Amino acid sequence: MHNTPTQKQQAGYGLIEWMIGISIGLFLIAGLSAVFVHSRVGAQSTNQMGELQETGRVALQLLTQDLRQVGFWGLATANLVTRYNAVQSNEVIVPKLASSKDCIDDLGNGSFPQNSVQFRQFWSFELPANSSLSFMRCLIDDDANTQLSKETDVITIKRLLGQSMSIPSAGLTTATAPFFFKANNTKAMIFKGNAAAPSEPTLTDSETWQFLHHVYYLDRQLSTNTPNLRRLTLNTSGMTLEPVLLSGIENMQLQYIVENAAGKTSFQTSAQPSDKVIGAQLFVLVRALDQSHGYVNNNSYQLGDKTVQVNDNYRRLLVSTSVTFNNPVWLSQGI
Repeated sequence: MHNTPTQKQQAGYGLIEWMIGISIGLFLIAGLSAVFVHSRVGAQSTNQMGELQETGRVALQLLTQDLRQVGFWGLATANLVTRYNAVQSNEVIVPKLASSKDCIDDLGNGSFPQNSVQFRQFWSFELPANSSLSFMRCLIDDDANTQLSKETDVITIKRLLGQSMSIPSAGLTTATAPFFFKANNTKAMIFKGNAAAPSEPTLTDSETWQFLHHVYYLDRQLSTNTPNLRRLTLNTSGMTLEPVLLSGIENMQLQYIVENAAGKTSFQTSAQPSDKVIGAQLFVLVRALDQSHGYVNNNSYQLGDKTVQVNDNYRRLLVSTSVTFNNPVWLSQGI
């Protein structure tokens, strides 16, 4: 004989029990979601800060390697190369370079020393916010998808590269080549690297180095709103724009380190004739490539004597360093 289950034994979960169970489940899901979101945001923040630090480190390394060698002219003293009218007095022999292929500064100074213009081996200036450049036209390219970053510094450096080198008598067998600098302590000559070195009897006891002219500046990729560090480099075809050096460099400012007669140093945005410039202080503001949703950046960043205020969703990192020139620069013309 089978027992018939009672009504109580047949009953399942009631509505209230189901609602309690669902509520507990939703609570657990919400908690796990919050932990996941928080973990993801934290991971994104950590990754972006790591990328910012690495980008800032590389940017400073690129710039300081170049800046540290300002004033290096091999066997020729800086005074020989930068002396006013050194070309006219035949102390420095230079090739012809069309102005359309050069970077001409506000003094009319290009890549090489020339008559009646003070040769600048190192110079920086800030791109104006509301006016177009009447000089340094080499910075303006025909790429409709890039735009110069205004109120950021442009840094120009002219120097020699490293150790002296041997050059084939007929020159390098390449269509495009660097320029070379041949000098002793009384005479200097600049010539194309893919051509034979001009004959000059007074340079028989000379040595040869590669001649460099670099122009660093910032622009922005309009399609992606990506700020980039760029560099123009001199070769026998003129000032050539290299591929993007680094993405994420939003601002760049430089101050001169000047030493007075008493040996005290000061940081200046410009330097005057007769100043002894012993180095530079460099500030680089790095910006993440992507926005961080839920993160608001309304910080201000101090780049030397300039404050940059932002208000957006990009993480940033300010890095800086001081560079001492291996060859202190005495100016005949203010910078």
